[in-house]
Amino acid sequence: QSSRPLTESLRVLYQITPEVFGLIDRGAEKSYKLQSCRSDIRSEEKMVTSSLAASKRLRKELQVLKQSKNNDDDIVLQVNPDNLLLWKAWIRGPGDTPYEGGVFQLDIRCGTDYPLAPPTIKFVTKIFHPNVHFRTGDICLDILKKEWSPAWGLQAACRA
Repeated sequence: QSSRPLTESLRVLYQITPEVFGLIDRGAEKSYKLQSCRSDIRSEEKMVTSSLAASKRLRKELQVLKQSKNNDDDIVLQVNPDNLLLWKAWIRGPGDTPYEGGVFQLDIRCGTDYPLAPPTIKFVTKIFHPNVHFRTGDICLDILKKEWSPAWGLQAACRA
């Protein structure tokens, strides 16, 4: 009897006809779908709220960059016109280093939880550096991981 499927055991135990058991199954399925739907709605509400906060912060950063009279000549940031969460940056290699004279392109992706979580920044330009994965361009830097602070912005992250 233990080798029987649970549904068959319940049907025999409670003498439930297959038709009634089908109704119970469908009712349980609807209840599960309703719970799942409620959970999805809560998740989506959190995501929309996070996304709005990220968009608001990124619009503010963009406005500051456009209005800034002290533009940083070593860092240029450009937002994707179709998606505020996607940016590109170009940084000039610092003087008196092997990178002097180089211009390096970065790909910046902000999550919907930005600025509470750090952006993902990768080098598009191939670069040989101990903190940059040579094949993928991923940057291994503590402030882009555990030491991130919402007080920092994209320009500060690129400068680091």
